[in-house]
This record gives sequence, structure tokens and C-alpha cells, in this order.
Amino acid sequence: MVNNRLLSIIVPTKNRFNTAKRAIEIAMQLQSDEFEIIVQDCSDNDELLHYAEKVADPRLNYQRTPPVSLTQNWNNALGRASGEYVIFIGDDDCVLASILPAVRWTKARRLDALCTTKSHWYVWPGTNGLQGHMYYHEITGRRMEINFAQVRKALLKEFELERMTGLAGPSIYHCLVKKALLDALKRDTGVYFDATSPDSYSVTALCFYCHDTVLVDYPITLSGTSPSSNTGRLWKKDKNYMAHYNEFKDPDWPRFLPHYKLMINHRAIGLEAKFKALRNLKRPELFPWDHVVRMYAFTFVSRHPWRIRFAMLRYLVDFSLGAGAAYRFPVNTARFCFWCLYEALVRIRRRFTTAAARRRIHVLENVEDIGRAVELTEAYLAQFTSPFAGGKAGNGA
Repeated sequence: MVNNRLLSIIVPTKNRFNTAKRAIEIAMQLQSDEFEIIVQDCSDNDELLHYAEKVADPRLNYQRTPPVSLTQNWNNALGRASGEYVIFIGDDDCVLASILPAVRWTKARRLDALCTTKSHWYVWPGTNGLQGHMYYHEITGRRMEINFAQVRKALLKEFELERMTGLAGPSIYHCLVKKALLDALKRDTGVYFDATSPDSYSVTALCFYCHDTVLVDYPITLSGTSPSSNTGRLWKKDKNYMAHYNEFKDPDWPRFLPHYKLMINHRAIGLEAKFKALRNLKRPELFPWDHVVRMYAFTFVSRHPWRIRFAMLRYLVDFSLGAGAAYRFPVNTARFCFWCLYEALVRIRRRFTTAAARRRIHVLENVEDIGRAVELTEAYLAQFTSPFAGGKAGNGA
């Protein structure tokens, strides 16, 4: 086995043999010994274990453990990585051939991280009644340098988590990050990840460690959504959606956030990750407390049962009157009313802009397998000059 490889491709998985198997197979098609595939399996069956035992490829680094929480599985996986750079993908995602030139380019420039566009997205057959669809939007290949440590205060003020990821912020998910930075994070806080959403946790934590970073509008991975994924179960309105939250023995959920047993609230999950990252880094003063009230308002105007909406009012009162609250009750009430009106207007605006946004997204139907989706993506990327072929990074470079 080759130690200290250039790249560790990390695939945490549980009970999704069919998709994980394809993620492994596609990664092993890359003609290089510079990377390893870390597969961290906490399934309660032996399907993937039997498959891994038959793979005679030293690049595959497979480990099976008893079932653990999603976050613990991610911590276990990252602890075994030996690559200079690491990237996490889901077990229904896959890497593209551009990932190797990208990591070489990143190393040559001594970058802390490389954030790339997730421009291509594959929906596995059977998901939401679709028979294999691929969605993609046009790319530019644009490169932009950014020092996240310098702009972290502005990033932490972003309410929408999506604005902090992809081309707007660092993440361990679908982005290349120097392993030494993550090891430093663990030395400082005791763990790599400490939230119910480890990728959201990494967005906040890495703002304190990533200095020399480049954002590139060019994909190195293909995102996927399968029937058994969290998104796939949400589309099916499956009652077991986000059932993995029950696996957390002691999630240490902040009291001011709606509990995940009450409802699955993505903004609450993002705030939990942000709160814990700043707490562990001993920077709690940077937590945007006004986002809590905005999250209550967002949930209140969303299409939830009235019991959920009334629960938001109860959380608002408890948060405003509790010890150590950031704002007095009248101020929070005024903020809550403002954000309710704001979010309602945003929803009205989206009704008129969604159709236009959809016209900018291309759809390919009847793409029978993610391997075929990779071929189509590679053919599309062949039309462009790779941004990792050379040259100095910069705006529009």
C-alpha cells in the first residue's frame, strides 16, 4: 500500500450498496496511483463488505464498523485518510476525471482548498418517479482567489447556507481541502466534525483555517440523488426521511432551535452546525443570533401544520425571555414580524422567477446509469479549456 497519497476520496456509506459500489467503480477507473478511496461503511448488512473483499486494488481502503451516527462515520473516515488533500462525496455521487488535474494544480500552487461548482446533478432511476435524469447548467471555467479567514465575518452573516458553500465558501463536501488544516481543527477542538450535519459544520470551521483558496466554476464531481438518499426520501414524502438522526446518542441539540424530533428544518440544522463550530473554536461572539429569529419566521410562513407554526411562537418567546438572550422580547417580536413579511414576499417573487431559472438548466432524460451520466458530463467538459491546465488564478482568468 502506498502511504501519503496526494488525494483521499472519502465515501461514507450505510446500507446503500448499489450506489456505493458504482461510486467506487467509477473512481477506480481513474488511471493513477496518486489517490486512495476511503470507504467508511457502517451498514447493518454485509453486501459492501463482500464486494470490497473481492476488489484487488490497493487504492481501495475499506473499513466496516458497527452502525454509528452519520457524524461519527465521517470522523472515522477522515481519521484514516492519508492524502495530502481530501474530498468527501456521497455514496450516490462520483468523481470526474478532472479531479486529478485539479488536485495537482492545487498542490502546485500550495492552496489550502479548492472550491468548485456542482454544475452537474444526476437523479438515479426510481427517484421521485424519474427514470434517470441529469441536470446541468452552463459553466465558465472562471477562477477567483479568496482568503476566507479575512471574509469569515461576512460569510457567517449569510442566512442561506447555500450562500456559504460551493462558489461562496469552503466545505469538505465536493471540495478539495488540505488534510493538515483538518488535523489542526481536530487538535484545536478535539474532533473533525461535531454537529448533526458534518458538511455544514465544516463550512463554518474552515473559515478559520483556509487562507489561500481558489474558487473555480468547473466541476470535479458529479452530484447524485438516489431513492434511498435523504433528498430522495424527502421527494417521496417518506416518513423515514432523515431517520439517521435517531442514531445520535447525545446530539447536544441547542435549546433555542426547533428539535429535529419536532420537524426537519434545514436552517435549524445549519444554525446548529454554525453554533457548535464557533463554540468549539471559542468564538461564540461571532454567532449571528438574529438568524435564530429569522429561522423562526421562515418556518412560520412555510407550509407546515399549524402545530409547527405555533411551536415557532413558543420558541420565539422562550428565546427572547430566556437567560442570556441576545435581544429583549419587543425587539425580537418586531424582528420576527419583519422577517415573516420579508419571507412571504420572497416566496411571491420566486413564483415569477422559478420558471426563468429553470430555463437556464438543461435536462437530459432517460440517462440509465450514473456511469452514462459521467460520460455525458465528460463530453460536455471536453468543449472547454480546463482551468487546471495552467495560468495564474484570478477574476476571469
